[in-house]
Amino acid sequence: MRESGRDHAGNRPGPTGGGFTGPWPQTAEEFEKLVDLCREALLNYACRRVRDRHATEDLVQQVFLKAFRVRRENQGVTKVVPYLYRMLQNAIIDRARAGGPRPAPAAGWR
Repeated sequence: MRESGRDHAGNRPGPTGGGFTGPWPQTAEEFEKLVDLCREALLNYACRRVRDRHATEDLVQQVFLKAFRVRRENQGVTKVVPYLYRMLQNAIIDRARAGGPRPAPAAGWR
């Protein structure tokens, strides 16, 4: 790890690096801790793919709501954070397939 806190690829350690492991959170308090740990990283991940902050926030909120609803069914999931990333990736793909609105690229964006 470099002085900047980033590895050789420029990545900062985040929730996927160790983060939340163990059984799926069952109580609202446990789930709130998970949201606090992962929300910003999931928003950044989605924003890089969707390029629309409002749509990104909606997608991440939908993922957390779905995850909370199915938490009792996911007892076999031991790596919760990667599971959330997969749920988010699937939501992004579903949005693209549905032909959701796509914002124009920002000036200078390639």
